[in-house]
Amino acid sequence: MARATIRQQGRVRQIVRNGPHDWSLAPGSQGIINDLAVEETVSGLCQLTAAVWVARGASDRARYGFSDNGYQITLELKNGDKASVEFGNEAPSGLPYAAVNLDGELWVFECPVWLYVYAQRSLSVPPNP
Repeated sequence: MARATIRQQGRVRQIVRNGPHDWSLAPGSQGIINDLAVEETVSGLCQLTAAVWVARGASDRARYGFSDNGYQITLELKNGDKASVEFGNEAPSGLPYAAVNLDGELWVFECPVWLYVYAQRSLSVPPNP
């Protein structure tokens, strides 16, 4: 893992992984980092599993609460590969909707709530001062 880029409400924050349990803010990013919480959350995102697959394709993005200014986390590996997850509205089950791009197609699913809560706490963009 090389870095994480968080996009939320039109704002961007990047954090860089310096080594195991060692994260720092990228130039231009603000906030406080809890290394262990970030590491645990990134680990969960790397092992992400869907609670329930809901839809496939980008035509109904808005229906599930996804927007261009929504909450998105992109993980970048040291080899340059990237993977992103974006979060949307709450599903009727109470779980948050999330989406990933698999083989060039958007897949919507219900995300485990613990991972969403961890992401909100440790991988979000702080409000503007």
